[in-house]
Amino acid sequence: MFSIHILFKENSENKYNMKRTARNKMRRLTSKQFALALRKGQGRALLHANQYGIDDVKDVVLNACLHNQVYDPQCEGGRESWIFRMFKDTSHYGTFRESLLNAIIQPNESDALDQICGLMKEMAAQGDPIAKKALWRVVKKQVQKESPEQIGIEEWIELEGAQGLIDLARLFGRRLQKYPESWPYDYYFSKNQADQDLKKDLFNAARQEPAVKLYWNYLRKRGVFKPPLTKTQKKEMQKKRRWLVRRDYPIANIIRNARNGVGDYPGHYTLFARYATAKELLKIYALLMGESDEAICMRLLWVFRNAAMPRLDKKILLWANGSREGLRAAAIGALSQLSDRRIHKLAQAKAASGEILGADNEALDLFLNNYHRGDGALISHAVHSVKASTEEMHCLGYSIVNLAKRHKDAGLEEALRWTYENTPCMNCRYDAIVQLDRIGRLDAAIINECLYDASEEIRTFATEKSK
Repeated sequence: MFSIHILFKENSENKYNMKRTARNKMRRLTSKQFALALRKGQGRALLHANQYGIDDVKDVVLNACLHNQVYDPQCEGGRESWIFRMFKDTSHYGTFRESLLNAIIQPNESDALDQICGLMKEMAAQGDPIAKKALWRVVKKQVQKESPEQIGIEEWIELEGAQGLIDLARLFGRRLQKYPESWPYDYYFSKNQADQDLKKDLFNAARQEPAVKLYWNYLRKRGVFKPPLTKTQKKEMQKKRRWLVRRDYPIANIIRNARNGVGDYPGHYTLFARYATAKELLKIYALLMGESDEAICMRLLWVFRNAAMPRLDKKILLWANGSREGLRAAAIGALSQLSDRRIHKLAQAKAASGEILGADNEALDLFLNNYHRGDGALISHAVHSVKASTEEMHCLGYSIVNLAKRHKDAGLEEALRWTYENTPCMNCRYDAIVQLDRIGRLDAAIINECLYDASEEIRTFATEKSK
């Protein structure tokens, strides 16, 4: 198994001395290792680019610029500034810029265009006028669409500050003049001083220009300038949310939907469970125990992904080992909510036999309420023994960090290291290093690599730990 530890020459005097470790030269990555690290956003990719350049991996870096490789862009954020550092001072800059400009003309993916705009912003911030003009063209094109998108807008404001927002407000105002019922773009001002200064400048411009004033009034009507909700208001909203869910998903509908095969995912079944009464859950469980149709049983089990079953019947344990994948996965999800020695035995059996992929990819969650000292070694052996897909590695890593949050046990060290190394998700990688630190197993080699990670959150954490 490839490990961060082999990337650095060992310092025999003190391998945990941060300053000396940071000075050690990283071993050169193969093209395959670099591509994998780049896709995941691991710091070793940037370290490699810093120490060895990108001559032999320039096509890999360019591909990462043109195609957003972030596992979940909505949850993880972008990594434009991180990738930009790899090519900004190289002889390949012109080639990269030309390729990015061509990609803007005919984008294949919206996520890719978002990232390309971010890269253009980075280039423009470094004084590239061509990149700046290209970014502005993208923004104007988005604004002029019948259904405008947000692509490039935030990047333009970050680049140009108050003037950038005023430029956009002018465009949005002209759009409102032409289409009074349109929804251009809601810019929400945070409490930080920079955003408050933006709001002040926009207000001053609105007093002078009719188009900007139209956009200002649009934001006001949309509630952008309202003060944050109070605790009382938040509680009232939660009450309303509960009322709406119980109105829209009554138990009769849940039972009818299960019987009619409605829904291919747990979705509204788990939403119902969040606000269900104990009596309602008992009724669902009674129906489940009396049902023989496996498709109906699967959907009724989905209710108990978000609420504990009132009892544990042995037939659910049998389902968790059955041949029907959908039913097996649903049973595992429901069992993970309970604490019972039989569930612990099942969890150990699945881990020992490597049944943790496919329909069993939530099997490690069975340990959540049934974890014993010594299980960490079993879990580590299980994840190291299987060949998992990208999605399965994310699922396994997610289960491991949740286990570590629930159970502070040094025995989970190797499983957490596996997560750090293999998860495609930057958020799970962050959780892994936090939990390694919590059990006192976060070493200098990982900290040093994390200083160069694509995740700003990881870099910040590593910076604090390296002080």
